[in-house]
Amino acid sequence: MVMMVKCHEESVDSWVERLLKRRHPGDYLWFSPRADPCTEELSIPSLKWDLRLFSKTPRNSKAWKKVYARRSASERTNKRQKIDYRLERTRARSKRRIFWRLTLGAINQHLDAWVNQSRVTLAEIIGIKQAA
Repeated sequence: MVMMVKCHEESVDSWVERLLKRRHPGDYLWFSPRADPCTEELSIPSLKWDLRLFSKTPRNSKAWKKVYARRSASERTNKRQKIDYRLERTRARSKRRIFWRLTLGAINQHLDAWVNQSRVTLAEIIGIKQAA
C-alpha cells in the first residue's frame, strides 16, 4: 500500500508522485508512517547501487589508481596464460588437468620473470659458451 502525502507548506505533489512510481514489480518508494510528511525523511525499502557505476572507492583518487593497477596486472596475467601459453586451445576433460595446466603456466610465468630480471644467463649457469 502506498500513502499519498500532501504538504501544505510547499507543493511537493509532483516529486512525491515521481518517487512513488513503481521501479521494479512489487517495489515502491514510500513514506514511513511515523515520519513527518513535510520533512525529507523517507523510508526506502530496497535501494540497490550498481557498483560498476558507483564504486566504493572514489574515482581519480590514489586508492582507485592502486586498485585499477592491480586489476590490469591480473588481466595481463590472464592474457599471458590464455594467449601466450595457448591455454584455450588445450583439451582438458577434468578440472584436475585444467588446474595443473594453470599451475604450470603460473610457474613458467614466474621463471620467465626471473630470467628477465637476472643478469646471469642460463647458458652461463650450465657452462655453455655462447657465440659472439
